[in-house]
Amino acid sequence: MTDRTLVTLTDATFEDEVGASSVPYLVDFFADWCAPCHALAPILEDFVRERTAGLRAGTLDIMESPAIAERFNVSSVPTLILFRHGEPVLRLFGSKTTRQLATALSPFLGADGKASATP
Repeated sequence: MTDRTLVTLTDATFEDEVGASSVPYLVDFFADWCAPCHALAPILEDFVRERTAGLRAGTLDIMESPAIAERFNVSSVPTLILFRHGEPVLRLFGSKTTRQLATALSPFLGADGKASATP
């Protein structure tokens, strides 16, 4: 993947983006009023841009796209869910550091940052 930026997801675009992704897809479920969400945003942007060639990532505002948030039982924000082939495989809660993200995602990414065949 050459474009390593966060995609803005909505109820309407979620399946086409996340469900159709051939690599793991990290979704940041957030709300505009959430201070920890704002703290996490630049960390996640840097993580995606600098470390993870084999990972797609996007953000989903739970207030503007409640159907997807409800579907995946997101009841607090920020919540990060890693999807593989459209299915959730990892769930993280609260703001994270770059190191915490790297540690949590390492079973799903190879040492080079590309998607791992198996976690």
